[in-house]
Amino acid sequence: MIAVNRVDEIFDSEESKSYVRVEDYIHYRLTALGYEKFLVVGVSAIQAVYCDIVAKLLAQDSADVPLEEQLDKLSIKLRGTDKVAVVIFVRNILSDFKYFHGMKIDDIKDLQKINRTDYLKCLIQNLKD
Repeated sequence: MIAVNRVDEIFDSEESKSYVRVEDYIHYRLTALGYEKFLVVGVSAIQAVYCDIVAKLLAQDSADVPLEEQLDKLSIKLRGTDKVAVVIFVRNILSDFKYFHGMKIDDIKDLQKINRTDYLKCLIQNLKD
């Protein structure tokens, strides 16, 4: 397993803003070197911090609608502020879990509680499939 630490720092660079591209590049290079059956995972504390910020913002505007819809409405409401990037970042994390790993998360508290180990188990299972 390869952990790419502080993956959030890519957002400070002038290059493309995708941490997935960093992971894909490392995966490609290691494969080219002959390595097999490995996992490249980007890790960052910023995900937890941003989830906490969004949880506080959603608590002010709590609704009985799916989390994705809540985040979409919140990002529109916050358009033009510095918080919109935080909401979109969390929305993208939610989409990654849904589309890449088949995990549907309905509550921001569930997103906050996701244990890194559970996430890694999900990734490893996807590698086995």
